[in-house]
Order: sequence, then structure tokens, then C-alpha cells
Amino acid sequence: MKKSIEVSVIIPNYNYGKYIEECILSVIESDFDHSKLEIIIVDDASTDNSVGIVNKVKATTDIQLNLIKHAVNLGLAKTRNTGIKNAKGKFFVLFRFG
Repeated sequence: MKKSIEVSVIIPNYNYGKYIEECILSVIESDFDHSKLEIIIVDDASTDNSVGIVNKVKATTDIQLNLIKHAVNLGLAKTRNTGIKNAKGKFFVLFRFG
């Protein structure tokens, strides 16, 4: 029987290539049951290497990791809303860099 997602971790990204891997790994390394967790990265039209880094980490984890890319920069509020609209969890954790 497949477990339902309980927690959706939503990470907005705009040119955070320097920090995005460490951020994702901090979630992965938590002791929360990976089968009840999803990570949603919403990229807000980054121009750095952050999308490549996300894809590299995605290939190495058993956690459901979804990458959603905006074609144009929409800002933090709309980026978070994109994550929330795509979340399957009962609870949300919203990250913010800066």
C-alpha cells in the first residue's frame, strides 16, 4: 500500500545555485519518513546553474522531488503559490533564502 504524502517542502529558487544543493540535502537528511515527504523546487526563471544542480540531486534521492520551472520571473509570492498549487501534502513547509 502506497503511503500518502504528509509534508510538502516548497523551495522557491531564483539564482540560488550557490545554496540550493545544501538546502535540498538538509531536507533529505532529515529523519522524516521519505515515503511521506515531497520536495517541490519552483525555479523562477533562474539564469545560473541552479536547475542543473537540482536535477543532479534529484537523480540521487528516493524522495519525490519535483522541479517546476517558470518561463519568466514572476517573483516570490507567485513562485510560492505555484508550489502550493502543485503540493500533495497535508502540510506545507515554505523555505526562503536571504
